Amino acid sequence: MLGVTGSHHVKTWDLPVPVGGTAAKVAKALPPEAWARLPAGDGSKGPRLYDWAYLELAHLGPGMYGGAEGLGTWTRGLLVWRPPGDGALAYFAT
Repeated sequence: MLGVTGSHHVKTWDLPVPVGGTAAKVAKALPPEAWARLPAGDGSKGPRLYDWAYLELAHLGPGMYGGAEGLGTWTRGLLVWRPPGDGALAYFAT
């Protein structure tokens, strides 16, 4: 996982529904059901809850990325994080 900026360009590769644009644009277009509120451990006032969304960008078999057979499938995606009520977003390439 690698932290990226909102201007980082992402696009789907070989998936039925094409998506592309900046990470910020793609995240803004995610439907409400794409988000899940999950705990990130306990804080001094109880569980620290954050919203997360994941968008798969590629699902590649070994032959598609030059790997030898038997190495397994690779995936690529965009993980988006936001604190509830804040509106700030953080983006991660996976």
